[in-house]
Amino acid sequence: MTEWQLRLSAYDRQVHAFDSGQREDFWEALCSHTVPANFMAECPEKQPSCLPCLIKIGELVATRQEGRRAEIAADVREQLSAFDGDKTFGQ
Repeated sequence: MTEWQLRLSAYDRQVHAFDSGQREDFWEALCSHTVPANFMAECPEKQPSCLPCLIKIGELVATRQEGRRAEIAADVREQLSAFDGDKTFGQ
């Protein structure tokens, strides 16, 4: 699972989402904005954010949540199928 970090681009003065595993000279944001590593800064407060990056992060979170819901539903179905009728659910 990719971890993302929010960093300020000195080029457009917007906060973008970057893959935290990047170690290249140029980093690419989710929105395809590229920035030299030395032109990025920590994310200060009250700085405008890149809307395409925010939308893509939201889509990734929603996809992960859907995957987690499917895992939980499968676990519940498995436990229900193991239920022996003697009120020993989950044991």
